[in-house]
Amino acid sequence: MISMGLNTFGGGLGLVLFGTIANRLGRKGAFIFYHLGGLAASLIMFQVLIPGHAPIPVLCIALPVFGFLTVGMHAGYAVYFPELFPTRLRGTGAGFGFNMGRLGTAAAMFIAAKMAWKPDQTATWVTPLFAVGVIVTLLARETRDLELPE
Repeated sequence: MISMGLNTFGGGLGLVLFGTIANRLGRKGAFIFYHLGGLAASLIMFQVLIPGHAPIPVLCIALPVFGFLTVGMHAGYAVYFPELFPTRLRGTGAGFGFNMGRLGTAAAMFIAAKMAWKPDQTATWVTPLFAVGVIVTLLARETRDLELPE
């Protein structure tokens, strides 16, 4: 129960600070920061700390950092997606972006359940998606300081 609270606390900070980070690094820079951080945090959490039975104090430090990096990027979608589309498509485009992510997550969890993966196996297969996020971000356009497309 405490672990969920620590993860949620870190995630909340990551969400709140996304705007500040995006203003400094740009939209793309912020997403790359969060995706690379999420990749590193996931690898450390699921390949080192949990299998190595890390002491509770170590997990109490690692969980908020993990939450910050893996949850915090979601605040950016509300900013970034609308900036990608002209006015006539803004709601549809942003909604499509939000919901395709949800659909992908649902598909991944369905596959994990059907394959009867344990949580650590699921984490091993899902963690590389952070690297995919970096690649997709590199292909996207930067929208910081640009007017919304009409």
